[in-house]
Amino acid sequence: MAIPKIIHQIYWDFYGNNKKIPKKWGKYHLTWKEKFPEPEYKHILWDYDKSRNLIKENYNWFLETFDKYPKHIQRVDSARYFILYHYGGIYSDLDCEVRENFYEDLEMDNINIAGNPYGGNCGMNNLMASNKNNEKWKKVFKELENRKDNLSTLNSTGPKVLGSLNQDNIKILDYKYYNPLKKSGFIKHNINRLFFDVSEEKTKTWDIAKVVHHGSESWAYSEVTCFIKHYSLIIIPIIVLLCLLIYYRSNINERIQRNNIF
Repeated sequence: MAIPKIIHQIYWDFYGNNKKIPKKWGKYHLTWKEKFPEPEYKHILWDYDKSRNLIKENYNWFLETFDKYPKHIQRVDSARYFILYHYGGIYSDLDCEVRENFYEDLEMDNINIAGNPYGGNCGMNNLMASNKNNEKWKKVFKELENRKDNLSTLNSTGPKVLGSLNQDNIKILDYKYYNPLKKSGFIKHNINRLFFDVSEEKTKTWDIAKVVHHGSESWAYSEVTCFIKHYSLIIIPIIVLLCLLIYYRSNINERIQRNNIF
């Protein structure tokens, strides 16, 4: 079964409000309409209401999990899997820029996922494509349920849930041409190196890639605030204790200096 010529993208803000695409992403959004022009390709921009209604009307068993996620990014993540299962087509994050129509590169009866430039055993969910009703997505649905209480977005709804597809011979789109690393500044590059394989070699195909991910990481703010809120009973006492220790130490040093003077 061929992959339908539908381009899916999602946007709503951190509070679930349906708003226009911000200018910083609008230019990337337009590249999809240029390289995958209408009417040959249908473009659907999913907002919160559309996404939730899809779950409610067709996958009601998941609605409670969807509604109980503490972060909207988790709802955005999970919705994209159900969209591709239900309609088929190509899904792209709004901060992905497409430079060339790659429809003919896709495996028509399979799930196609952008490779992971950071390494690891799972693809990336910023760029995916699938035929309609591909049964392999049901493994991802099961994984979402298994991980629903995990506070980390990456682990609960993000790329980690795609690890369940690894044994199913899915099509991995070479990250060199569909998801190369963006060269970052010295400080950010070296911080990333502490956690990922981010060698300069992985940035060399940026200029010739068919799709690039500008990686706005707009979800990071909600990730941090949710973590702080969840662990506030632990974090606040630790901060207070550190402040008291600093204050105590400063007083000790001051007394020592006074004693030395006299």
